[in-house]
Amino acid sequence: MRLTAVGEVAKFPGLDALLERAPGLLPGVPLEDWQILERYDSHYYSRLRGESRPLPVLRLKFADATWFHLDVASGELLERSNATNRIYRWLYNGLHFWDFPGLLTRPLLREVLILGLSLGGLLLSLLGVAVGWRRLRGHRPGFVSRQSQSGKRQP
Repeated sequence: MRLTAVGEVAKFPGLDALLERAPGLLPGVPLEDWQILERYDSHYYSRLRGESRPLPVLRLKFADATWFHLDVASGELLERSNATNRIYRWLYNGLHFWDFPGLLTRPLLREVLILGLSLGGLLLSLLGVAVGWRRLRGHRPGFVSRQSQSGKRQP
């Protein structure tokens, strides 16, 4: 008897057939673990509103750190990921889309945070442009420097 991620008995028609076919996904690499996901987690999730990824899914974990997600109902291969993909998920998707688990469950907070940080970045960029513009322009009209008054540079 196998248990799901929440400790319930997994009873899905076709599950045994999927598990029998699992070694064929990565020949020569042993299957280390599997679990049924009945809700999204930090690696299999639906980020966008209106987008829904199928649930439940079968997660297969192989010895070489490759994971497969299969739709339990259809047997369709939904996703393949390795250790590099999972690191990329956190470094790119996490930082660009702010799709961290706590924020995915609070979309309004996530959107306000993204908007606030984006506005802060825009403000910082505009400040940099203003400072750079002043520096490149040299002097302002009507402004007389000490050097131009006496002909030599003064501290």
